[in-house]
Amino acid sequence: MICESGRCSTYQYGRGGSKPTILRFQPGVEQAPQIQIEGGPFTPSGVVRFTIDGERISEGKASILGAESGGDLVLEPDDVTYGLARQMQAGRFLELAVPRSGASETVEFDLHGFTEALRRVIVGER
Repeated sequence: MICESGRCSTYQYGRGGSKPTILRFQPGVEQAPQIQIEGGPFTPSGVVRFTIDGERISEGKASILGAESGGDLVLEPDDVTYGLARQMQAGRFLELAVPRSGASETVEFDLHGFTEALRRVIVGER
């Protein structure tokens, strides 16, 4: 967890994939965080998929998450990011499928210990 000027964000490095991938949660609107996936370039025509403990939770086109620039994928704060964050707090592991070089790569994140940091970002505690 990193806190600057009273705002905290939390991040975690994933395992797998052809490049290092970081999943970052930042304060957003009310209790809905902004979610940022770092480690591009990502293929805009591909799909980003979140699977928690083997259950597919959410997916969407990379093009609407900012992959056109080849940079980070960003999920703006809304009901989807709020729900995803809540489900991650109850989960043990996250599998994130990201599109790179025209193929889908799976990156894994261990959610053990991530729950407290994520709660602090959502609630706004330091």
